[in-house]
Amino acid sequence: MLVFKNAVKVIIVFYLFSIIGDQFYDKTQAEQKFLFLSKSNLAKNEGDKRIILYGSSHCDYGLSAKKITQEIGINTLNLCNYGVERKKYLEKFQNNLLSQLNANDLIVYSFRLDLEKIKLEEDGILGLLLPQLRVAITNTILEYLKKKKFFNKFGDRVYYPRRDKSFNYPDYKIDYDKINIDIEEKIYKILNNKYLKSKIIVVITPVLIESRSKINLNKIKFECLNSNCDKFITWTQPLLIEDMKYFSTIGPRHFNPENGRKLWTNKVIKTLKENLKK
Repeated sequence: MLVFKNAVKVIIVFYLFSIIGDQFYDKTQAEQKFLFLSKSNLAKNEGDKRIILYGSSHCDYGLSAKKITQEIGINTLNLCNYGVERKKYLEKFQNNLLSQLNANDLIVYSFRLDLEKIKLEEDGILGLLLPQLRVAITNTILEYLKKKKFFNKFGDRVYYPRRDKSFNYPDYKIDYDKINIDIEEKIYKILNNKYLKSKIIVVITPVLIESRSKINLNKIKFECLNSNCDKFITWTQPLLIEDMKYFSTIGPRHFNPENGRKLWTNKVIKTLKENLKK
C-alpha cells in the first residue's frame, strides 16, 4: 500500500512539473520567430517595404515567405508560429509585432475559421490538463541537443515532423453566425490596435473537408465598417480541400511541404499580385 501511495505521489509531482514545463515551452516556442524580426536582414532601411506573414501553426506549416519573396519581389518574413493566437498570449504578441512594423510594411494575417467542435487551441483548463509533454521533449532534444534547424532565414519551416498513421476528416460544426462573428472580432482586434501602422490583407486558412458542399462560402461574410478600414486591403475566403494528399504525413490541420504549402502559397501570391497596388 505504501509503495502504491508513493508511486501516486511521484506521478502527481511529475504531472505538475509537466504542466509547468509545457506552459513555459509553449510560450518560448510562440516567441521564437520574433527574433527573426529583430535580426532580419530582409529590410536594410526603415523605408524598405516588407511583407509579414502572421498567424498560428497553420501558416507556419502552410506558407513560404521565400517563395513569395521570389515571386513578388518584396522581402517577406514568415512570423507564423504555434501558440501566437492563444488567448493568453494573443494581445502581447500582436502588440510586439505591430510596434516593430511601419507604414511601408504589409501584414498578411491568417487565421482558421471557427469550425472545430473541439477547440484546437487548448486554452483554459483543457490546456492545463493536457500538457503536450511528448512534443515539448522531442522538439527540445532536436533543437538544443541535436542542433536541428527548424526555420530558414525567411522564417519558413524547414523541419516537418512526420506521421505514418492515417487520419480522418475533422468533425466540424457549421454555424455561420458564429463563424462571421469570429471573423469580425479577429479582424477588428488587429485594426483597432493602437500600434497598427501597416496595411493588412487577411487570408483565411484552407479547410480539409470531406465534401465542399458542406460549407456554403456565400454565407461567410465580412464587410469592413471600422474607422481604420483604410488600412484593410482585402480578405480571402478559405480554400475548401477534399484531397488528403495536401495534408498526408502531417495531419488533417497542417499542410505538408510537398503539395499543401505549394498550393496555399501560390494562392496567396495570386492575392498579393491582385491587391498590392491598392
